[in-house]
Amino acid sequence: MISENELIQKIFYKLQNNEDILQEIDIVNKHFKKSFILQYYIGIYFEKTNEVEKSIKYFNKSIDISPKFILPYFNIGNYYFKEDKIDKLKETLRAVFNKDTLNISNGQAVMKYQLEYQLRMANLLLPCIKELKEARKIYEPFIRKIETFNYNPNTLYIEVFKQSCYHYGAILSKNNLQEDAYKYFQKGMLLDIPKEVSNNHLTTFDKNLLQMFCISRNYNKKHIMSPIDINQLYKCNKNRRLITKKDKIKIGYLSPDFNKNAVGLFVTSLLKYFDTSQFEVYCYYNNHESDIYTSIFKNYKNINWHDVRYMTDIELNNLININEIDILVDLIGHGIGNRMEVLSMKPAPIIINYLGYPDYTHLSTVDYRLVDNITDPEGNDYINYYQGFNYSEKLLRLPNCFICYSLFENEEIPEIKDTVRNNNEVRIGIMNRVAKYDTNIVNIWKEIVKDNKNVVLYVKEGIESDEKSIAYSIFKEIPKNQIKYLPFESTLQGYFSLFNQVDICIDTYPYSGTTTTCSSLLMGVPVFTLYKKQNPHVSNVSASILKNCGEEDIYICKSLQEYKNNIIDVCNKNSFSIEDKCNRRNRFLKSMNPEEFMKDYEKVLIDIYNNN
Repeated sequence: MISENELIQKIFYKLQNNEDILQEIDIVNKHFKKSFILQYYIGIYFEKTNEVEKSIKYFNKSIDISPKFILPYFNIGNYYFKEDKIDKLKETLRAVFNKDTLNISNGQAVMKYQLEYQLRMANLLLPCIKELKEARKIYEPFIRKIETFNYNPNTLYIEVFKQSCYHYGAILSKNNLQEDAYKYFQKGMLLDIPKEVSNNHLTTFDKNLLQMFCISRNYNKKHIMSPIDINQLYKCNKNRRLITKKDKIKIGYLSPDFNKNAVGLFVTSLLKYFDTSQFEVYCYYNNHESDIYTSIFKNYKNINWHDVRYMTDIELNNLININEIDILVDLIGHGIGNRMEVLSMKPAPIIINYLGYPDYTHLSTVDYRLVDNITDPEGNDYINYYQGFNYSEKLLRLPNCFICYSLFENEEIPEIKDTVRNNNEVRIGIMNRVAKYDTNIVNIWKEIVKDNKNVVLYVKEGIESDEKSIAYSIFKEIPKNQIKYLPFESTLQGYFSLFNQVDICIDTYPYSGTTTTCSSLLMGVPVFTLYKKQNPHVSNVSASILKNCGEEDIYICKSLQEYKNNIIDVCNKNSFSIEDKCNRRNRFLKSMNPEEFMKDYEKVLIDIYNNN
């Protein structure tokens, strides 16, 4: 009678040659029911013949006999992955993921951590993990484990390690754990890519990690050194096309946000009120989705519009060159939907970073960054703040606020109303998204509520369920009669109506509001913010908006204690009126005059054009 090893070899040979093994299956079922390897090979056979139910049956038999034999888990996991049965996939793979498993070599079976198999399994399992609690149990031990290997990194190891740090960092960031997220983005970049395995695919992982690292910087008071030289990573083009002087300066705007997006509320002045006698304007829209607001921008007179979402980086670079753009204004920086690769090619003689990303890009091909004297005072060089980057754009300072807020043309300025409130209740609005909440400032909010029983927090909910649950968790100890959650509103008019339910709004820190602050002032609601000259731009935007519309100093606070005291003082006075709100709105709209803004803005553009 044939031995188990002989049968294993025979079936293995037939499988390799795509031969029938039905006779051998009968032998297995009669004499070798307890052989997990033979049961596994039968599963492979039925997988090859597309008999899914039979293949799964035999893979499960193999697992039942030897639960630590790793191979059948892969086959079952791959099937569930293709069928998008994510819960089944997770349930299957977690039984052996990141654990010692049965290794069979040279006829011997030993328990060991099989790194290559674990890496392949991670590629299937980890992208399916979305919730924080589950991610902590799976990602952290896995990253910690594979970090300990004295291992010569191959392509698979590098890909899985960097991707794991990226995905886990993104989950942490989404759950308002910005400092932890920051560290994992950094950890992923710290793994060098050896020259012998370096390729564009692996480099993309570093670019994704760097993007998230740069975004997460804005939510943190502590700043970790960047482990990657961005200009080496993007291989920035050191050649620059010279400006050919023409009758008009050609301005290009590159953005994914010419739509119902926060950035869209600040581009009307740029596209509608420019001086057509001195400028030609081109828009490069990097988004496959358009809406009614996109149509408004697209149909402005004298706008040269290009949809570029599906263009390759080289194609877009060539288009900008063909259009002979003199000044390219990038409106997204490191944000989602960016074209950093194109910026690194230096498609225009002058490139300006503006509006959509509140920080430097640090790309050597980007020449300037547009700010003002309040967000970025003279002499505030941020040497310590920007450790790890060897280049930062030169600052161009506008004399007034660096942004100009305008409602979309199809939206009416909403009515200011006074909603009913209980007795001497003071309603404090927290309208910024949860990701901007910092522990220190949240503690101040809680102290204000605790010490002032007439104060009620009105917290705007996010659109996603996890944002809501984070907010509920943060404020769970606040008495129910002192907190109210405002539902997410999908329309602008609905969003603005939320501000009619509050008396004051309080800003976040270190990431201050921009659109939220403007929306609050449009509705006549005062905003309290923190401001220090030495703070980075991202912390000072609300202060710039408030100062430029003539708000009193009481709303612009120099310390957390002053922030708390001033809020309490206003709550104690409890003096709020429709008249005050209307006056505040008028001052704000006057400060956001598009014609006046464009005079200052275009003067800056003309100056740098003439000096290049």
